[in-house]
Amino acid sequence: AFDCNTGKLHCLARKSNPAEIYFAEVNPSTGYVSNISATSIAASYTMNGGRTLDSYNGIYYFISSGMLFSVDVNTGNLITSIPIFNSFGSFDFISYNANDGNIYGLNRGSSPPQIYFAKVDKTTGMVINISPSSLSASYSLIPGYVLDPVNNLYSFSNGNLISVDITSGNIIYNVPIICLASFNLMASEYYCASVYINEYNISDVEITISPNPSSGIFTVTSQEKITAIEIYNVVGEKVYRKDAS
Repeated sequence: AFDCNTGKLHCLARKSNPAEIYFAEVNPSTGYVSNISATSIAASYTMNGGRTLDSYNGIYYFISSGMLFSVDVNTGNLITSIPIFNSFGSFDFISYNANDGNIYGLNRGSSPPQIYFAKVDKTTGMVINISPSSLSASYSLIPGYVLDPVNNLYSFSNGNLISVDITSGNIIYNVPIICLASFNLMASEYYCASVYINEYNISDVEITISPNPSSGIFTVTSQEKITAIEIYNVVGEKVYRKDAS
């Protein structure tokens, strides 16, 4: 998971003898993995449980053996390890939504096979189904999953690409994936925290940004004509520009 606040690419480093998991970072230019955790934070992780990053609060979440783990991204220290209470089945493919602070995922039942869009309470570990009915009988592990907070969608694959409304849990799109080879490892760029925008009075011209902070869409208004808008990330790189029409 890429953390736009720190510019680091975070991951879990696993040792097999003894079984240990460390929170770590990887250098994309060298491939070198450095442990951030001073000691092991778990004995394993659940592959289809997934992992997700709350970059605003600096917390990395993952699932291991039916428990939701949270880790401080700066120190690598374990914050909480909470049992997941889910009588329905297995809670998989977790993804943090910066818009509302919830962790969403897929709730998988086995008898009969069914998939519901759901969320987990980060404090109690209780899983709550959002979908009023099953979305699918299964999901495909390798294509992955993605949460789009701008369009309020969560997408996964069962051979088709299924996109679910985050609020209602209803299917918005269910379309065949048309690809010459295989379509794998969907990923989201929306791990970034809500953007706080400083407002300045320039030459007595008032500029207003709302909502502030924003997790995606915001409006800029001014008494004077706006010719262009540029957005820079925390390390000073220009990430967006649009000329005003």
